[in-house]
Amino acid sequence: MKYGGQINIHKIDPAEFTVTESRQNRKKKRPAKKKWLALAVLALALIVGGSCWYWTRTPYYALYQIRQSIEKQDVRLFVKYVDIESLLPGLITQTLDANKKTVGRQDDETLVSLASEFIDKLKAAPKDTAQSTALSNRFLTDEKKRELDSSPFMTLVHLYRRGGQGAQWRNLESVAWDGDQALAGITFYHARLEANLLLEVKMKDAGSYWRVSEIHDLPRFLSRLEELEQSKLTALNDGIRQEMAQALAFEPMPVNRGDWDSLGLFKEVRFPYRLKNVGQRAIKETSGFIIVSNREGKVLLRQPMLHSSVIAPGEAKEELWRRDIVPFRRQDELLQDTPLEQIGIEWEMRRIVFQDGGQLKLYDSLPY
Repeated sequence: MKYGGQINIHKIDPAEFTVTESRQNRKKKRPAKKKWLALAVLALALIVGGSCWYWTRTPYYALYQIRQSIEKQDVRLFVKYVDIESLLPGLITQTLDANKKTVGRQDDETLVSLASEFIDKLKAAPKDTAQSTALSNRFLTDEKKRELDSSPFMTLVHLYRRGGQGAQWRNLESVAWDGDQALAGITFYHARLEANLLLEVKMKDAGSYWRVSEIHDLPRFLSRLEELEQSKLTALNDGIRQEMAQALAFEPMPVNRGDWDSLGLFKEVRFPYRLKNVGQRAIKETSGFIIVSNREGKVLLRQPMLHSSVIAPGEAKEELWRRDIVPFRRQDELLQDTPLEQIGIEWEMRRIVFQDGGQLKLYDSLPY
């Protein structure tokens, strides 16, 4: 049979079919991918949240908060992470143990009493100093600021800043814990001493957070601190002594004795000496110690001395120091029994005051 029209047959391109099918499949798979993405985000959130939860319950976090509390002067935060009732008595006990030879029982009891008072005041501090952070201090009255400044907590803040003593918390060297006990090592840089110091603290698990309960081996830490301070002080004073030697010279003269008394004892021992201004500035006053020693270097006498007359540049002045002999006084017996030719004196200068108002002075402790 013949038809009058033409039949057009459309051929399907396999590539076109494949693309269409792929788009349809992607539309079907999108909900599944979104579901997996949501689960991944949730898992990540749980991991981060769990890590934060774990982090806040570690000694590391407690130590970080203590550092923040001191730097920001936050009393509440400080007493949360530092067990004052355990820490302070331990500090005093260890300090006393390190000074057993010089501290008596009466002093011991006094310090313990002061410690109890300190603890009571510090325990009450959060109630009275709720606005003691650096931010809210702007709104406190001058009287309230003075009150806070003299509080036990601020005493610790001042100690920290001075050497805590101007010390900078550098690194957390190590934290080792076993159960509810931990030992942490903290490195401080002491700017005044130009040295790093390691302080170890003992910590206890308080449930949802950790607290510092004790300074570990405080005597060793104090000994190291004292050693560094003494070394620094010696270096500082050595430089000042060199300047003093360029300003004033001490010249000893032969020692002699006075007349005998009726008991056959010397009335006095005479120590003549000469002070000479070897610098360019007039000296108004000088003070220090005259040290008398024998040939073996044993100190027989150390006597404070003050010279208060003006010495012009290039001028020399002779002075005479007399020491009365007192029977049965050990130092005088040594002076009497030591041959004159074996006695020597030297001048330990501590301070020189110039006429122009300047001065050179040795330090007894490091200046802050």
